Amino acid sequence: MQVNEVGAGATAQSPIETGAVTNNGLLVLNFGSDDVVSDLADLTIAGTGRIQLIGEAAFTLDTATIAHTGGTTVSNGGLILTGVLAGNVATEGDGSFTLGAGGTEGSFAGSIVNNGRFVFNRSDDYSFLGGFSGSGILDKRGAGVLTFTGDYGFQGVTNIFGGAVRIGGTIAPETKFDLGDGGTLDITGKDQTIGGLSGAADTKVVVGDSQLTISQTDNSAFAGAISGNGGIVKTGGGTLNLTGNSTYTGPTSVNGGKLAVNGSIVSPVTVNTGGTLGGNGTVGSTTAASGGTIAPGNSIGRLTVAGNLGFAAGSTYEVETNAAGAADRIDATGRVTIDAAAKVAVLAENGAYNPRTDYIVLTGAGGVSGTFGSVTSNLAFLTPLLRYGSDRVTLSLYRNDIDFTDVAVGFNQTGVAAAIQSLGFDNPLFEGVLVASAAGAQTAYTDLSGEILASTVTGLNDDSRYLRGALMTLPAPEAGGAFVWGSAFGGWGDFDAKGGQSGVDTDHTGLVAGIGIGGNGFAAALSAGIGSSDFRLTGRGDKADADSKYLAAHATYGTGDGLRGAFGISYGWHDVDTNRTVAFAPLAQTLTSSRDADTLQVFGEVGYDIVAGTAAVTPFARLAHVRTKSDAFTETGGSGALAIDRTKQETTFLSLGLRGRLNADAPGFQPFGSLAWNRAFDDRAALATGGFAAGGTPFAILGNWIPKNSAEIEAGFDYSAGAFRIGAAYSGTLASDRQSHGARITARIAF
Repeated sequence: MQVNEVGAGATAQSPIETGAVTNNGLLVLNFGSDDVVSDLADLTIAGTGRIQLIGEAAFTLDTATIAHTGGTTVSNGGLILTGVLAGNVATEGDGSFTLGAGGTEGSFAGSIVNNGRFVFNRSDDYSFLGGFSGSGILDKRGAGVLTFTGDYGFQGVTNIFGGAVRIGGTIAPETKFDLGDGGTLDITGKDQTIGGLSGAADTKVVVGDSQLTISQTDNSAFAGAISGNGGIVKTGGGTLNLTGNSTYTGPTSVNGGKLAVNGSIVSPVTVNTGGTLGGNGTVGSTTAASGGTIAPGNSIGRLTVAGNLGFAAGSTYEVETNAAGAADRIDATGRVTIDAAAKVAVLAENGAYNPRTDYIVLTGAGGVSGTFGSVTSNLAFLTPLLRYGSDRVTLSLYRNDIDFTDVAVGFNQTGVAAAIQSLGFDNPLFEGVLVASAAGAQTAYTDLSGEILASTVTGLNDDSRYLRGALMTLPAPEAGGAFVWGSAFGGWGDFDAKGGQSGVDTDHTGLVAGIGIGGNGFAAALSAGIGSSDFRLTGRGDKADADSKYLAAHATYGTGDGLRGAFGISYGWHDVDTNRTVAFAPLAQTLTSSRDADTLQVFGEVGYDIVAGTAAVTPFARLAHVRTKSDAFTETGGSGALAIDRTKQETTFLSLGLRGRLNADAPGFQPFGSLAWNRAFDDRAALATGGFAAGGTPFAILGNWIPKNSAEIEAGFDYSAGAFRIGAAYSGTLASDRQSHGARITARIAF
């Protein structure tokens, strides 16, 4: 076969086993996995062209001599070399290039760009002279030593599954090494940086006199041994877990992330800024420098220092504890030296701690000198204290005299905090808060306060305006007589968080209809309706649903020129279901309740139409008084359940505004709009009283606030044709901490 033109291609789809091929263009080999592809024995390929493998089959180049100079690309399938191959090789996708078949055959003198997989499988020692780059996978197999003498710019994963890999060039710092089956990584002679290290127990890393920097952002474990006179530097944010027994004697520096020694190293260790030393193993003499942290164990555990231990100024000893009396500990066989500017940070697990618990956290067989300058705890109500002996440091955790209320924020948190503290020991709420941080305690208070229970009453009181707005639009029949009417309405809005209380998101829909009589601008009706309200604490799982029924008597008057008014009274019954979540550690409870509530409101509005041509402007004043009551009830679902007394909220609303209407003197299409200032008086928030169903002192819960001042805007239209009239409107209420938006459609048919 001859491929003569550069850029021209020939495709072979049947075996080529012997003979000569001159390739000065592109030779594409496309054998499928079902083709029989035997060893390409005695085949010679020469020329300046390229070869590309795209089929799924694997080729074995046995006694073949592939001497073309344009390079070989393995895009799919495999190329197994036991003969001689000249030029460079590239792998990509699912393509793999294997050098050797477990013996000593196979010769290759070029460079490799490995974005697929390269497998080295020879039993003898072999030196790779070319460059090695890419970001795929390298599998080293066989008992021999593979030496890379050129650049090792490879950024992928190097798997050493036998023998050794020795690298004389510079390793790309992104390269990760995974060792197994007795594999060895040898960097003797040159300092190197790698992107990660992992390996089994029978593997080795040989550093010689060099320094190996392991810069990894993920977590890995190396169970093998590291040997040599060189050292190790740990950088990157990940954790390197050394579980084997290493004998390297150079220094170990922890400059980032965590080095967990769960085996042993004899190297002296320095923990620098941003680094953490942990584990349950043994290390050489250790110094925690400024910004460095020693945190024994993998949770609570013990670290042994075979030598001296020093805590420099600005260093931290991080100690975990639990209520059962266990704590982190460091045992040094030499002397422990502590600078007065070093500190201890206690991370106490949740649990029922005794009033005082003692823990031995540090020992030095050669004595302990110096004291830590400070000790802190993550728990708000347990105070840590350090006591020093000649050869040890003991940590004591005491129940302090900080009241639960001291870390509370706002009215609701303060009330529930006092109630929780009154429950005392052997109560899960008390013991849960006792071992919380200040922030954790505040979360617990918010969860346990039952704020949604009071805010639901506030929400029902505020939602009364949707029904009120519909009733006050009752349209009088132009010709007098009886009529039927109806209005569908809905709205949504939110109360902002305020004074330590959560925000509330609200939704409301309703329908009211009735029968009336009227004439000469006057209309009166008896109406009934239904409604649904949803209340949700913003960013939390607490919610309440209310299904409502209404009865109302109401009237309107207005001739289009002069005095105008609207008056009414309504009564609503509400079936309220509440679901709230307590989710602070260690509690996880869903608390539910059902209760009855009702709303009574009386309202009136007076205005005066000032007509100018076909337009009318109406200054108006509106007054409403709303009383909402909620029956007593008790929640179920866990120790955080509350028993709430009967709750009442009475609020008076005053509105002063201006309304405008076009085509006011004629039937047909009449657009309108209004702008008003609203003022709320009396109870602007519901105040519920009660306590935990299990006991404790009672406390009060304040619902969210109806804004004292707000602006109200409305825009819509009415359309009348004979006995039929229909209207639609948008309304919005805006305040600095409250907004709501609503819409309604009203229709009337006169008889």
